Amino acid sequence: LELEPLLLRLFKRYGPIVTLRIGSSPFIFVAGRHLAHAALVGAGGVTLANRPLGVSNTLLGVNNIITRTDYGPVWRLLRRNLVGETLHPSRVRQFAPARARRLDDPAVRAIEDAERAWLVYISSPTQIGVFFFLLSITKHVFRGRLETARALRRRQKELFMPLINARREYKRQVEEEGQTTTRETTFQHSYVDTLLDTKLPEVGNRPLTDDEIVALCSEFLSAGTRTTSTALQWIMAEVVKNPAVQERLQAEIEATCGDDEVSEEAVQGMAYLEAVILEGLRKHPPGHFVLPHKAAEDTEIGGRDGQGR
Repeated sequence: LELEPLLLRLFKRYGPIVTLRIGSSPFIFVAGRHLAHAALVGAGGVTLANRPLGVSNTLLGVNNIITRTDYGPVWRLLRRNLVGETLHPSRVRQFAPARARRLDDPAVRAIEDAERAWLVYISSPTQIGVFFFLLSITKHVFRGRLETARALRRRQKELFMPLINARREYKRQVEEEGQTTTRETTFQHSYVDTLLDTKLPEVGNRPLTDDEIVALCSEFLSAGTRTTSTALQWIMAEVVKNPAVQERLQAEIEATCGDDEVSEEAVQGMAYLEAVILEGLRKHPPGHFVLPHKAAEDTEIGGRDGQGR
């Protein structure tokens, strides 16, 4: 069942708020931008900041990741670490040589394949999606699908752990020598380093487990994959349809870079390219649904009661 066409029909018939029962839980879908802003950013923002317990949490033990953790000290810690230590513009520029140099490494390609397989599997309504209904029964009836998902998780861990342990050893050498080790490395700082340093104050100030680090690395690599690829496909389709846009883009690229390879720094100064991307996102938004939110307490959304759990 394709949910989006169904919701479009229901929105036209009943208005910008629709409640559907999926499995054993009621889901409230909001289409009105003012209602959505009030619920997620306005007075109801904190009330609806939690996440529903997903199948990946229940059956696969994927916990303590940013997109699945309830709002609170752990979520704030993980998000602050990601935004401040990795996604900050200065950090993004610092990682540029590593991205360019390591993209074709066999280990990177293997991780890319494993992440793609995991993302495709968990996104399929006929695979992991069946466990949203009568979990106590479906986890036995569809045991093969569950084992496939667990095998994909094990494959991720097999690929990530040697790299994580290598960074752990590198950090140990740095701490022992009191300065950067002479061992060759592509970069001196990485997202994994920040995760190895992270302590969870709500759980006795313990460090993250290996499983949690693997899950956070997987989330980091796959969280924006689908929306990015979808947006790129639509933008390229629009560029192909409009030769005048192609010509102007080519002229801007040639004026900026000449015969040199296009660098990340050069892209930052291409105003027309930015305009094309923004217009593509406006016409073809890649994500029509935000991540699901759960009410921490009883609340009201546009006259509908949301029960806290």
